[in-house]
Amino acid sequence: MSAPDGLTHELVGSTTLIRLTGDVDFVNARELAMRVEQLCRDAEAVVLDLAAATYLDSAGVWLVDGVSRTCATHEIPLALYVPKGAIVRRVVELTLPTLELIENVQDWDASRPGGGP
Repeated sequence: MSAPDGLTHELVGSTTLIRLTGDVDFVNARELAMRVEQLCRDAEAVVLDLAAATYLDSAGVWLVDGVSRTCATHEIPLALYVPKGAIVRRVVELTLPTLELIENVQDWDASRPGGGP
């Protein structure tokens, strides 16, 4: 499912894949955070895809950290998909070092307990 505001989501196996595109900053982070956390509530597992994010300020980092805390509270596995060439990769590495970075959503879904088709 997609929306014009930079958030799309789909189910990949049993994982909810949430894509954020464009700038994730103080202008839209609060609204996006509410929508992402709502999607996480019913998820078995979550991958937050930042491959197409073009900017991530402290409000964007706050969003990702909040999703991490929500998932941890509900024992929902979470990973981030931020390819090595992604614009926001270094920001994620520096500010969110404890979060799992993955290379492939399908492989991660299939490898986690309870994952896969």
